[in-house]
Amino acid sequence: MTASPTRLPVVFVAAAALAALGLGCEPPKPGIPVTFENVCSAEFDPVMEKGLNVTKKVAIEGYVGAPRSMFKVCSDTCDFNLFSEPGNKGRLVNADVPVGDGKNQIERLPKNFTDKDLKLHTSDGKVVGVGAKVRITGGRAPAGGKREACSLWAVTLIEAL
Repeated sequence: MTASPTRLPVVFVAAAALAALGLGCEPPKPGIPVTFENVCSAEFDPVMEKGLNVTKKVAIEGYVGAPRSMFKVCSDTCDFNLFSEPGNKGRLVNADVPVGDGKNQIERLPKNFTDKDLKLHTSDGKVVGVGAKVRITGGRAPAGGKREACSLWAVTLIEAL
């Protein structure tokens, strides 16, 4: 059975649409492994390519901590702190995560929140909160001159450890 010549364009358009939908279904990949000692180093600074600021995807392990202020306004993203040691101790990296209740997202925080309100959805569907050990992958934001603290933008992968 062959498609009629008038239906052929419809078949091609439908096949192209299905192929395009499947392109975004690949799970996020981990970034370059880094530590709290080297995450802010110049080697992971964003670079300019063809007039665009391109971030380097890095992956870092640490412990989830709440933002320092208990008053937070989140839009389509919200941030949390990732610490090198349990109990909100050691070095920290701030991570900006898409808001939602799907995989690799953070639930929207109420205006006045407690540590119990911070809920991260991991890549395997678990929900973790403050104190959990995780590995996150995101684009390393510019560190600035001091290189003592830096952030991850556009976190795409949250893994419970």
